[in-house]
Amino acid sequence: MESTYHTLVQRIILKWAEKRRTSSDTSNVHPRLIIALAGPPGSGKTTIAQKVVSAINASQEPHPNSIVLSADGFHLPLAALRALPNAAEAIARRGAPWTFDGQAVIDLVRQLRASAGLRPVLAPTFDHKVKDPVSDGFTVDADVQVCIVEGNYLLVDDEPWNQIADLVDERWLVRVEPTLARRRVAARHLTAGIEETMERALFRAESNDMVNGEFVDRHSEGRYDSSNMATNGSTNGARKSIRASNPPIEDSVFKQFRLDGRTVIITGGAGGIGSEIARGLAEAGANIAIWYNSSKAAVTIAATIAEDFGVKTKAYQVNVTNYPAVEVAVAEAVKDFGRLDVMIANAGIPSKAGGLDDKVEDWDRVRAVDFDGAYYCMRAAGLVFREQKRGVGIITASMSGHAANVPQEQSCYNACKAGTIHLARSLAVEWAKWGGRINSVSPGYIDTVISGDCPFEMKEEWFSLTPLRRDADPRELKGVYLYLASDASSYTTGADFIVDGGYTAR
Repeated sequence: MESTYHTLVQRIILKWAEKRRTSSDTSNVHPRLIIALAGPPGSGKTTIAQKVVSAINASQEPHPNSIVLSADGFHLPLAALRALPNAAEAIARRGAPWTFDGQAVIDLVRQLRASAGLRPVLAPTFDHKVKDPVSDGFTVDADVQVCIVEGNYLLVDDEPWNQIADLVDERWLVRVEPTLARRRVAARHLTAGIEETMERALFRAESNDMVNGEFVDRHSEGRYDSSNMATNGSTNGARKSIRASNPPIEDSVFKQFRLDGRTVIITGGAGGIGSEIARGLAEAGANIAIWYNSSKAAVTIAATIAEDFGVKTKAYQVNVTNYPAVEVAVAEAVKDFGRLDVMIANAGIPSKAGGLDDKVEDWDRVRAVDFDGAYYCMRAAGLVFREQKRGVGIITASMSGHAANVPQEQSCYNACKAGTIHLARSLAVEWAKWGGRINSVSPGYIDTVISGDCPFEMKEEWFSLTPLRRDADPRELKGVYLYLASDASSYTTGADFIVDGGYTAR
């Protein structure tokens, strides 16, 4: 790393000398080189900036007067956060891009440019003891010739931050391995007294800082001159790849499957499959919003999950065939939990007859729940996901979307489930542009209350056509839903996972 510091020091000195030589304002002997240094929480950008500046100022050769200016002072004050409509979320997510005064950062960068060699500039700092910014806590003297402004979001492509890249001379991005970042941030929370135990500090790091870090990585891609402080930044003659950057990836496979602090909505969450999905994801640390239509057990199921796994849960009665109701319920869940990370459209009802014998009103009823309901849930959640540039959708389809299973006749159900599989594929292509993922799961015959009323002879035919010769316990589905909801599936989208004991493999 020392060689990297040396390279950066020489780069700055040469760049500043060139700026001074080519400056159109010959009367100003203090042209200012402004560098935006960004990176996820825990990436070490503050240390890098300080070491580079110290090395410049200690140089024996002619060098510019250099300083580091942190963007931490632009946190919104606690009083401002408490005044927001989503105050609880704002305080819990302090450090997210929207909890900063981004426009004020832009205004400061403009002042740094305009004031070079003419007048000092006052900037806010952050007092970690009182956990609030301090106005005019730092002075940038007029004769400062190199200013490294460091902060998480200086290079992201979201408004208003995306204006900064065009206002500075150099754009540097620091990347970091997620496990190292989490450990650094948790230790910082503990030292600063933000959390009292390492367990709580790690939880805070996972549920807030790592989310913010993922945002920084994704939205800073392609907007820097130097990444990892190792490249020379030259792009002359180079071919620019369209390749997207990798998300932060855990080395530990067990950690890849963790959902600590994330919020999951599960429709049909009080049913046999839905309640087991809820338990599986809660065991991995997720907070669970259970949506139900008429179940009398939903509230009890939610309370039991909360008690068993120490997570937050709530039951909501929602008619998934009514889009306005779905939209309202999504907004309520976001307000209650402070975030939304995963939407599982699991509600479904079976057909009672074949395509010719089915009553039209029954056809419409099944379609409204099984297809329209899945779309409504993905649309309402997808709008939230697109705004935050992340989110996961999972649709419970069926092996009946792949095969016209017998002996029961259920054309409407089969068609709806086939439709949801292709809906997931289509949305996956659309969502990928902004970082969302969506997949479907196609269960086979599952031993639930719904199948409990089926005649013995019908079930025997099911078993005879299923290579494993049985139906599934709902608990056997928890693993695939956990995989799709977690970061373990970060490269999986547009896929359908058939879990049918081999029925469709025949």
